[in-house]
Amino acid sequence: MDKEGRGIGGMFEYGTCKECGCRCAQYVDGHIYVPAEEEWRSHFEPMEQRCRRVQSWPFDPDENTVA
Repeated sequence: MDKEGRGIGGMFEYGTCKECGCRCAQYVDGHIYVPAEEEWRSHFEPMEQRCRRVQSWPFDPDENTVA
């Protein structure tokens, strides 16, 4: 906790609305907002790149590249 009694740690949760497909995010304090494109990309792009690499089997785990 900081001097004002607020938590100094936390985490973000990201998701999409099941009804409209809109992107949303929530900080641990419950504040829900629509993340900017840059924030969304910076969070999900590395995971999407990894998924594309894994889908390109054969995959060489030692090189972390497609064989």
